[in-house]
Amino acid sequence: VYLITRLPRSYRAFACIVTLVWFVVLLVTGFTLNWQQAVLRGFGKDSTLTGRTLLWEKGIASGWEQPFLGHGYSAFWVQGNPPAEQLWYKFGINGRAGFHFHNLIVETFVQLGAVGVCLILFLLFQNLLISFRLILRHGLDKEYIFILTMATMFISRAVAE
Repeated sequence: VYLITRLPRSYRAFACIVTLVWFVVLLVTGFTLNWQQAVLRGFGKDSTLTGRTLLWEKGIASGWEQPFLGHGYSAFWVQGNPPAEQLWYKFGINGRAGFHFHNLIVETFVQLGAVGVCLILFLLFQNLLISFRLILRHGLDKEYIFILTMATMFISRAVAE
């Protein structure tokens, strides 16, 4: 962002597009060459990191039981709900409260269904696009950089809280 805002305004949009294409090519290359496994091995982790994939799998399966509007806000993680009780037992949560799927998209899918997922994704990406537009129009400003940083953080954390 710093380098792009130093360019004349007429070149900024083109520079953003070129940077985005370069980033996508780098990601596709990384996935094709299996760089992810090399990075995980470097940190001594396996592909599940913390075992959350089982939690996500159970969440997605529960979400498909009520795919359009979900089970209801905060309706899954209640005592007495057999799938929640099973997950609390599996992960050793003796208090049977204060647990979630550690993934905003899965949690939203279970609670609010596909409608909720569409709305939350719209909000996340709209925030990112607005912050990019502000920087492209007005240049580097501490407030706009902060907004862009926060928008990026929210999107990246949405899938791995």
